[in-house]
Amino acid sequence: MANDEKPPIEHLDKLAEYYIRKGKELAAEKERSAVKFAPAKPAAPIRPQPTPVMAASSERAYTPSWTVNAERGKVNSRLICPHCQTRGMVHTHEVKKKVGISGGKATGALLTAGLSLFVTGLSRKERLTEAYCGDCESTWLI
Repeated sequence: MANDEKPPIEHLDKLAEYYIRKGKELAAEKERSAVKFAPAKPAAPIRPQPTPVMAASSERAYTPSWTVNAERGKVNSRLICPHCQTRGMVHTHEVKKKVGISGGKATGALLTAGLSLFVTGLSRKERLTEAYCGDCESTWLI
């Protein structure tokens, strides 16, 4: 073959196929070797599933039913339950509670021969705040 002559087209097609095949083989080998020596990725840390207490205080909004609001009062978002340590689930409302015998009422009963007992009663009443936790369902007085 002289310098002026061009190689046959068939020869060029076979040569191109050879280089394409070799290129694919080299790329595949490179991928395999890269996978072999690549550092292992650290496993993602396993997050614990939230318990009802965790979920109530941090992840989900507490929406009590209208009957709980009517019976226990509105939710006070600033109070923390002393029993289960959750915030934002404590209902408060004002109550009157008998706290013992009033000295003034007992004296009045003696002076009126017991007639004032029918009107006023003998026990002393105080206004207190009753708190109720919607999470652990405990009730206490403040």
